[in-house]
Amino acid sequence: MAQVLQVVAIFNPTPGKESRLKEVLLDLADQVYTNEPGVLKYKAFEQVDSQTGENVVLFEETYQDQATVDAHLSSSYFGAATATMTTEGLITKPFEIIVINPIGGFDRAEI
Repeated sequence: MAQVLQVVAIFNPTPGKESRLKEVLLDLADQVYTNEPGVLKYKAFEQVDSQTGENVVLFEETYQDQATVDAHLSSSYFGAATATMTTEGLITKPFEIIVINPIGGFDRAEI
């Protein structure tokens, strides 16, 4: 059986462009849901720094295997979203992708 891959993607919005970034990312999530059944989770979160007011948008993603990741990264809508983020200046730096491996705890959805 192929190994499930878990990823966190981190996006740093340009001040004043947070809403547009979220719009682009949530549209991407809709495309992923519709077209990529091997993506088991693609969930957006927002973290706001209470001291600075700056926020970060994170995606928690679960893929059934590496081939699913590769297909996601090479999809036309992922490329279009990435291009939009760049050309519209929606992010202050390139987004970061972190592969994570669980070491403990639980997920009630798996029980």
